[in-house]
Amino acid sequence: MVDARIDEEKLILLVQERRHLWNIKNVDYKNKHMSSRAWKEIGAELNVHDAAEGQFEKLSKALDKTAEFDKCD
Repeated sequence: MVDARIDEEKLILLVQERRHLWNIKNVDYKNKHMSSRAWKEIGAELNVHDAAEGQFEKLSKALDKTAEFDKCD
């Protein structure tokens, strides 16, 4: 997979608009077909296609590490 440079703020906004990707209480949270379609839409909008989900996971993990680090202060 190519490590595409993407607009992280736009990625976050696009994921935020699709609550079923992150809200475990959403009725469609476990709907793999819907999730797959949403990631394809996000990738197409960002012109990264298959890389959108992976980039979001990297960003999410980096933010989690930052939050953990901040708790130590």
